Amino acid sequence: MRKSVFHLLLVILLLAACASRPPTPLPTEQEFLPGTLLRFTLGQNDELRLLAVENMLRVEDSRQPDRYWLYRADEEQLFEIDRRQRVIRTYSRRDPPPRSPLAWQIETEPSQALIHSSAREQARAMHYRFLLQGRPCYDMVVLQGRLEPMLDLLRAYRQARAAVDFAGLDGDDRQRLCGEAFVYYQPQQSLQYGFPIREWSASGYSLFLSDYRPQVMLPAQRFRLPEDYRRVVDD
Repeated sequence: MRKSVFHLLLVILLLAACASRPPTPLPTEQEFLPGTLLRFTLGQNDELRLLAVENMLRVEDSRQPDRYWLYRADEEQLFEIDRRQRVIRTYSRRDPPPRSPLAWQIETEPSQALIHSSAREQARAMHYRFLLQGRPCYDMVVLQGRLEPMLDLLRAYRQARAAVDFAGLDGDDRQRLCGEAFVYYQPQQSLQYGFPIREWSASGYSLFLSDYRPQVMLPAQRFRLPEDYRRVVDD
């Protein structure tokens, strides 16, 4: 009898303790932002992903799964987030690389390449061939009159990224021809004619737009910097 009373009291105490605990908060609903998602096939098997919302662009390269880039156009700041080392490197606005002293020639012709869209008939694709000192160097197929906001954001990102990458090159690298000169010395050259849906160089580099999704809802968390990472400012 005493054991039964003891067990009853124990159960009552446990129930009272549970009742006094604050309820476990339910997970808050994830915040989403309207944006654009683009996937590019890089080389044979790699992928480049661009996630864009207003004034912000996140770039993910499958060749570097532990790292991604975040560009904020309104602040003109570029962030390199290293998930393995848990480090955020901040690059403020820099002067662009000097213009290449090399002589460029440009040839153009209409292209039949189009991306799937509800307004396909409004899109016009052009093939641009860039020759360096008379030799084929870099080819692009661009879509004209479409994706203008995305194109502006991509221009700003490439300009900022080229300034960062160019500063890290040694003298020999800076003297390389073709693709390197095209990317580092004139980062916006490739974007002044329209949005690139295909790019390839004489040295074997290739990039092809394989997926385009406008007006998608993207997790807002993807455009926020991790709060518990170490910060490094690169002047």
